[in-house]
Amino acid sequence: MASERVVVKEDFTAVEAVEVEKTVSIEEEQRPTKVGAVPETVVMLVATVVSEEEQASRKMCLASRLEPDVTIVVSGQEFLEYSQMLCSWSDYFEKALTSGMKESKSKRFEFPDRDPKEWEMIVALVKPLASMKLDKSNVFTALSWFSELCSPQGLQECDCVLSSLLEAVVTVASSHEMVLDILDASLNFCLPRSKERSFATVKSILDNAELMPEKAWVQRFITVAQGHKDCLGDMWNALETHLPTSFSEKQKTALLENGLLHEFVFSKLETCHLNGNHPAISAVKAAAAVVNNASSSARAKLKKEPEFRPWRHLLH
Repeated sequence: MASERVVVKEDFTAVEAVEVEKTVSIEEEQRPTKVGAVPETVVMLVATVVSEEEQASRKMCLASRLEPDVTIVVSGQEFLEYSQMLCSWSDYFEKALTSGMKESKSKRFEFPDRDPKEWEMIVALVKPLASMKLDKSNVFTALSWFSELCSPQGLQECDCVLSSLLEAVVTVASSHEMVLDILDASLNFCLPRSKERSFATVKSILDNAELMPEKAWVQRFITVAQGHKDCLGDMWNALETHLPTSFSEKQKTALLENGLLHEFVFSKLETCHLNGNHPAISAVKAAAAVVNNASSSARAKLKKEPEFRPWRHLLH
């Protein structure tokens, strides 16, 4: 049995010669050769036509492995980065560098309204063997960059960090504003874990008789949730303990649209806080506190609502 390896190399214009190895097995009794003849060999050459554009792309990839090949300009300050690293965490960079956009040729990206220190932080977070981790001090800044640069991995990591920050804030009054910051971020950047935990945390704060959130905090919660129509159900669920069970959807909507819902909820919270429990106060008693702070136009509109007839003597 004879075995021979043959490798053929040639230079081609716009042609790539692929080295092919093939072992030739010849059974003597099946493939006899004459005495003194050169053993039979099989040579296979596979040539693949490569466009000039693809050749240039391959050269670029090879070069980028050796030195930074992309320039990031942040408020005038230049940073040299590796395209592979940028594409590994950002869909924005990947598409820009591979889809024929002008940046794919210039290899230059500019962010004139950003802080150079923020970019240094982002690179420290995403580079191999990262020297920095996401935490309370940088997660909101990182979130805005990951959103702008379309980084699913970065957004997911921010979601995990933000949701973990909510684990022990219910009884810490100084952290209640952070809860609404996280809720706002979760709604604006579509962070499912943080959204779910934020609404649950708000409900826990409101339902805790020992806590007394400020009226402005209640108003901000309602304002944040109201800005996202698909989250109104979560908002009503968080407030359900502080609304009369007899309230119709139209009554609740009237309070919300007239900017009086937070007044109503805060009135209930004050009563609960003073009593140390959650008594079921009447709708009329709560309304009395609400209309004291309502504008004349709001009172006039509520007075026209059929559902508010029991309150008309308060709406003069």
